Amino acid sequence: MKKIIFAAICLLSFRLTAAAYNTYAPNSWDIVKKEAWDYQAVYDLCEKGRAPDYDRNFFNRGSLTRYELASVLKNILEAEKKGAAFTEEEKKKLIRLKKEYARELDALGYRDEKGKKEPVIEIEGDARVRWTKGEENDARIRTGAKWNIGKEEFIKDIDWINYLNLRATYGINGNAEKSTSPLTLVSVGSSVNSTTGTITGNISSFGNPSLRWEKTYTTNIGVDFDLFRSKLSGKLDFYNRKSKDVIGQVTIPSVYGTSTQKFNNAEILNRGVELELTGNFHIPSVDLGIRSTVTYAYNYNKILKLYYPALYCYELVEADTHVEGRPVGSLYSYDFLGTENGIPYVIGANGDKISMNDVSVHNRSLGLDILHYSGTTIPPHTFGWSNQFTWNNFSLYVYLTGNFGGIFRAPTAGSIPSVGSGKTFVSSSIKDFADSDGTLYPTWPLKDESNFYLWDRYTPNLEYFVQDASFIRLKEINLEYNLSKKLAGKLHLRGAKLFVQARNLGLIYCANDYGYDPEWLPGSNKPSATIAFGANINF
Repeated sequence: MKKIIFAAICLLSFRLTAAAYNTYAPNSWDIVKKEAWDYQAVYDLCEKGRAPDYDRNFFNRGSLTRYELASVLKNILEAEKKGAAFTEEEKKKLIRLKKEYARELDALGYRDEKGKKEPVIEIEGDARVRWTKGEENDARIRTGAKWNIGKEEFIKDIDWINYLNLRATYGINGNAEKSTSPLTLVSVGSSVNSTTGTITGNISSFGNPSLRWEKTYTTNIGVDFDLFRSKLSGKLDFYNRKSKDVIGQVTIPSVYGTSTQKFNNAEILNRGVELELTGNFHIPSVDLGIRSTVTYAYNYNKILKLYYPALYCYELVEADTHVEGRPVGSLYSYDFLGTENGIPYVIGANGDKISMNDVSVHNRSLGLDILHYSGTTIPPHTFGWSNQFTWNNFSLYVYLTGNFGGIFRAPTAGSIPSVGSGKTFVSSSIKDFADSDGTLYPTWPLKDESNFYLWDRYTPNLEYFVQDASFIRLKEINLEYNLSKKLAGKLHLRGAKLFVQARNLGLIYCANDYGYDPEWLPGSNKPSATIAFGANINF
């Protein structure tokens, strides 16, 4: 870790003399809302004819990104260069806008000084070392390069390409987890102990002198583009992220004074692609603006290295246990073999029969040779789709999300409840036993079967109850009506907006057989659907 800190300091020296990288600068693809001052300023100038290549129809698509707004601003500034007349108040607005959108204007190729050479390749880097008492400490080194392809001679004369960049970054992050330490950690109580009459303490971590910082090595290659005068824009990223020396809890012999201790015991790979596409369209004949943004991400995840001394059946099916060679969130299940003489069986190692009346296999047998790998509970495919439609003074926003490729275990009754002197709670899933013929999962036990209560170790963890967790969710619908300036003026208002908003509207598609919401299974506290009505009035 000393090498990382030393390299970070060296790179920081380079950064101070070469180039600054502001990690907190606004993203060029951030949405600028209609009521924002910069949106209004550019819109007013455009409405006055200060942007020769744009008119108010460009704004009918609704909210714009910073990059789209900057494209209009660039057109206005170029008109000013050519001698277009501007009032003093308008010039003050332009000065403020140029400062606010310097990054986007630079990407679009705008320069105040005529003849100034535009950079085609940019290289930058940054470094950070953060050491805060009582908090997690980290260090970061990052370097990157950007090729402004859109400024190359063979590209910049192509009218339909407004903006095209290829970028690549590489970085190393180091993190020191505060829940453990190379030294022994003692937790001191805040009140007097009733037995000793003094303040007492306990050992919260026995310490690990061989502990190292967690390190993540990230490579990213991406493309940013804007085409057809911002009718189609977006970005595409490919990343490879390898985490080494990941800290995890490991079971150790109790002779050391504790049964668990944290070690650098894992190496994890994440590799994937992220895509964002935005389409902007306007249909003049009906004055309809459409803005649609699709985001998609795929992540391949794998545990490359892991030290774990035991993986019993009960650990693999009941706990969040990680397995080397599998993704994080792996799920393991028993394969059902059928029912004989009223007793259900699962498949064991080498195809052997295991009676559900025998819990010794579940509790004391290593599970990788017995259990079936069902998949991962973390969906590798995720997407989002936002749509905004504007017509006259109306605006409709619809947002959907979805996950694909993951799995979940459908809740079911573990066994038939026994009737005794105590109060008996019956699961609503008890019908699973009644509906079964004993071929896919257990059925009702025979009347003289006394060990059926042991079946709950196996039944909930059968492969039969593993379901596809894919879904599409209608997340939000928002309808707005903005009073026209003319009508607002008659009412002595600066502006007014009426809206109705609906959230958490539920699933419009799910792949599982039960119709369950995979993110909110029965028994969980699922957020309720809400509908809100409101008004924003500016006097």
